[in-house]
Amino acid sequence: MGMNWAGNVWTGIDRWIEVEQLWSQLKETISPEQYTEVCYESLITEPVETLTHLCNFIGTSYDPAMLGYAQTTTYDLPNSKLLWQWKRKLSEREIQLVEARIGDMLLERGYELTSLFSQLPSPLVRQSFDDVFGQQWNQAIASAALKMSGRDRLGSTGKSHLYELVRQFGGAYVLSKRKLRLLFSLVMPSLRQPDWVVPWWFANLHALEQASTVLKLNQIPAWAEWVLRNNSATIVIHIVRHPAGFLNSWRKRYLAEQDSVKVRRSNEERLTKIADSDERWAKLFGNVRAMTLDELELWYWRYASETIDVAGDGQANYLRIIYEDLVSDTLKVSKQLYEKCDLPWTLAIEKAIFNSASCSNLIATAWRKNLMPEQISVVKKVMAGSFMSQWWDDFNFKPDNVSFTEF
Repeated sequence: MGMNWAGNVWTGIDRWIEVEQLWSQLKETISPEQYTEVCYESLITEPVETLTHLCNFIGTSYDPAMLGYAQTTTYDLPNSKLLWQWKRKLSEREIQLVEARIGDMLLERGYELTSLFSQLPSPLVRQSFDDVFGQQWNQAIASAALKMSGRDRLGSTGKSHLYELVRQFGGAYVLSKRKLRLLFSLVMPSLRQPDWVVPWWFANLHALEQASTVLKLNQIPAWAEWVLRNNSATIVIHIVRHPAGFLNSWRKRYLAEQDSVKVRRSNEERLTKIADSDERWAKLFGNVRAMTLDELELWYWRYASETIDVAGDGQANYLRIIYEDLVSDTLKVSKQLYEKCDLPWTLAIEKAIFNSASCSNLIATAWRKNLMPEQISVVKKVMAGSFMSQWWDDFNFKPDNVSFTEF
């Protein structure tokens, strides 16, 4: 649009679509060893690594002179700040139009679709948010409250805002299956996105707007701290799991399906950001680059958990729940949660919670047989000196000398 190739974003992506479709067709005619794919964002943010990869592919060696052109030409080196200027220049509506049309293609190529939450400042590093953040937060919550995604338990139980007959006769099943959603997206384009506005035929949207909004947000210490101190009407339920249980679950449910190299790079970056902004945590972390992958994840878990708990200490809108307490005495802890949220407790609710918690204790203690001794040692190392160690009987701290009972 800036170069007058198109008058609007909808038609402006026609060329991109054509090129990508042609490339997809060509890939099917050649063997994998005959081509390589390069992400433009990687080329700009990591030019040396990306060029090295390309050189290896074509059978030559990378030479630093390849990036020396700025000294002899009028061209500048890549500027990563320009990569995301579309987020500033395009309106929210224009971004939604683009993602509605090519959302699936973007996901297939490793891009994440935007949301109002993604436009908020980083949730990792504690910072002073201005009044604009409060407005953005409220808009993001209001938008998310009317949406659902494939990761939600779509209609697994009845709710006051769901049309019960539609739920029972396959409506939830249709929405839970990606291929079926893509089929229905021919008439409802929003279903191509990873999250979408709840369809009018599945729920009463007016009733949904009146319902309590419950959002699961993982490890967002900066946002949680702001909510606890600036939005007393919002209740923050902080469910904290034993660090060994957390590590076991993270390795099994997340790391096993990811590229460990990329995970390590991402985890190093976020700990470095925290260390740069907080001297105390920088000292606790020590050399981030020398950490194992398990250490990197556990240190962020400790940072996020402690930051949220400190912010919530003494706040009326905060409730900390120890996951192991929840699974060992489910009804007692659940009643406390319902009371905190000012929700009615009925026999039907008690029965449903009791029936759904039958296997929870096995999950909570699975780390005892799954983690190796060296992994448990990492847990002990990261938890040394943390006030959270008092929350579990597995830890026994003494002044100036940390010792642990055997797990």
